[in-house]
This record gives sequence, structure tokens and C-alpha cells, in this order.
Amino acid sequence: MMNSRTTKHVRHAKWQNIVIFFILLFMLVSALPNLYSDKVDIHLINNSAQNKPVSPQDINNLLAAHNLAVDEIKSTTANTSITLKNKTDQHSIERLLMQKFGENYSIESSIENNAPAWLKSLGGKPIKLGLDLSGGVLFVLEVDTERALSDRMKSIALEVRSLAVENRTRLSKVSQLNNHSIRISFSKLNDKDKLLKTIKKNYPELTHKQLDENQVILTYSSQEQVKFRQETMKHTLKTMRGRIEELGITEAVTQKQGKNRIRIELPGVHDPEEAKRIIGATASLDFYQMAEHSKAIGILQMTDDNGRKLRMNSQVVFSGSSIKNARSGLDEMGMPLVSLTLDSVGGKKMSAFSKKNIGKPMVTVFSEFYRNADNKTVKKSKVK
Repeated sequence: MMNSRTTKHVRHAKWQNIVIFFILLFMLVSALPNLYSDKVDIHLINNSAQNKPVSPQDINNLLAAHNLAVDEIKSTTANTSITLKNKTDQHSIERLLMQKFGENYSIESSIENNAPAWLKSLGGKPIKLGLDLSGGVLFVLEVDTERALSDRMKSIALEVRSLAVENRTRLSKVSQLNNHSIRISFSKLNDKDKLLKTIKKNYPELTHKQLDENQVILTYSSQEQVKFRQETMKHTLKTMRGRIEELGITEAVTQKQGKNRIRIELPGVHDPEEAKRIIGATASLDFYQMAEHSKAIGILQMTDDNGRKLRMNSQVVFSGSSIKNARSGLDEMGMPLVSLTLDSVGGKKMSAFSKKNIGKPMVTVFSEFYRNADNKTVKKSKVK
């Protein structure tokens, strides 16, 4: 009996030891990614095959003159990759390269972890360090949803005047009462029904209230106001996350705080002014027609990410202010697709342009306005 109990106890102990061994092994593998650090790579991309490649020695000399060190520089005819020794030098090096090579080269950055491939294949990721462990910057931004709603109503008021002209309807006055209401005063009663029908079709979210025979109030209901503010916050959050990606911060936390505030935590950021300039930037989106004749008057020239030089008519087909909503998805062939919902003015402009330019390309230009190190407003445009 004693031998049987002893054997059973030994077998039970071996089973426990095996479980403990595998648990410790799993914990060790999970902790391994924290031994490897993230490396920032800055890519100097040649915009044209005619440009002379920049040699690693030239870059080394340039950076050494400003006391900036890097780990490695790899160069090809189309691309030069610079691996930084210190992540905090990223923006200083980018500014320096832009000043020296910005005319012929575009600059992009990426973050790569130097963990071995087998560890990455297991999905191992280092623990994200917050502000309390790595230091950094905390921003709390307040989104002016009331101003956004007011601007929307101003835009609708302008479009109502445009619709009245197209429908040959005489209006005595179109005025904005507050952030969510506008009043339309008609000159003739027999013109009213046709215009109101068109407005209801273009703006189903608006509520119509009859004051008297000559006056109608268009307003956002309480439910629609809440919906508009939620969409504004959602769009702003998405924009902020995109700008933080530009900073190259992988541990950033961006989340909604309260009704109209956004909390942004940027661990490891040592240049708060640079972060503030990028996060506080404003943006615009414009759509241009490709110029048929390169020598025509009023031509804009830009270079896309592939180095192609594009010539566009200077007159905008329509701008981002005409976009009511945007959604990403896939087309019938499974390719990425962005679906845009335009307001009545933008829709008519796009419809008229499409009828006259079937099969012809259109260029989308994304522009950002921000303050540089000298506190001057700078415009940065990119073909999307």
C-alpha cells in the first residue's frame, strides 16, 4: 500500500511539473518581445529617375554636422533608408532632410521592431508603456461641435439660395436664426412648394416648420443634433489618429472623453511643440480635373508618390466642404473603395463634370495647414 501511494504521488508531481514548465515557457516567450526595441526608419524617396541618388556619405556628413547620429544608412537608386539610433531625433532629422533634399525627394518614416522573424510570427508584441513609465505628453482637446453645426447651417443657407435660383423661386430673405435653424422668407406663395420639395429631398435630416404663409424654418431636431455631434466626434477622432500615426508613436492612446473632448496620450514624446503643431493642423480636400493641354493657362503641377508629374486645371471641381459623409469598403472586384455622399451643390457639380468628362481622370489633393518651427502657417499638399 505504501509503495502504491508513493508511485501515485510521484506521477502526480511529474504532471504538475510539466504544466509548470510549459506555463513558465509561455511566460518567457511572451516577455521576449520586450527585450527588443522599436527602430525608426526614415525613407528618402526619389521623386524622379532623373534625380541623382543621394550617397550615404553625404547624409552622414550632413547629420554629423548637426550632431545627429544614426545606426545604418542603406541606399538604392530609388530609396535611401536611414535607421535612427535615437527615436527622439526623428523630427530634427526629417526637418534637416526636407530643407536639403525636399525639392527632389519625398520623406516618409516607419517603425520596425528588431525582434527575430520567428518571434514576430508568433504574434509577440512588447508591452506598451504609458505616460507613467516612459513619460511624454498629454493633450485634452475640445471639439467645437456647436461651431461645426453652425457652419453646416451656413452652408445649407447658401445652398438654399442656389436652389432657389435654379428653381426660379423668388426669396425675400434667407437668415440663420441660431446654430441649428435657418428661416426662409418667400416673395411669392406659388413658388414655395416646389423649392420645399427639393429641399426635403436633398436634406431629409432637416425638420420643416411653417411660421406663416411666407416663412418656413428649417431646423435640426434634438435627435438629429445629437447624431450630427456624434458624427463630428467620430470624424475628429479618426483624423487625430491619422495625425498621430504621422508622428510615428505606436503607444499613443486616443479616446473620447465626455461629450466633446478627446484625450490624447503620447508616451515617449520629447518634442511637445512639434506634436502640438501636427495635431492642431487643419486640413482640406480638393478634387481637380487633369489638364488636357500642358501649356494651358492656370495649370497646377504636382508629383504623386510614384514620382509621376501631374498637371491639373487650377479650378476646383468640388471641395471637401461638399462631402456630407464618407465610408470605406470594397468594390465588386474586392478592391478598396471610398464611398462619398455629397450635398446638393457638390452633387450637381460632380454630375455636370462627369457628363462632360466620361473616362477622364480626376485628381484628389489633400492639404494640411499647420505652424512650423518659426510659428508661420505652412501648407503641405499631397496627391491621394
